[in-house]
Amino acid sequence: MEREIDKFYAESKDGEAYLVIEYEKIVEFNALGSRRTQFAGGPRRLVLADGRHVNQISENEFEISDSGERIYRS
Repeated sequence: MEREIDKFYAESKDGEAYLVIEYEKIVEFNALGSRRTQFAGGPRRLVLADGRHVNQISENEFEISDSGERIYRS
């Protein structure tokens, strides 16, 4: 299971705007001695609104995986 945890715009040096969406995998577990199922945040991933994968380079710099284009948080 995944949940959307953030959404923001990033721009290329050419001024093209991209919507970046951050998802977090929800990890389900049972603590020892507990019958209650608990949930925790797991690995995160970034994608563009069109589904292309994005790598985070720094806090405000990202790379579109398939093209290598750098985009910057607005």
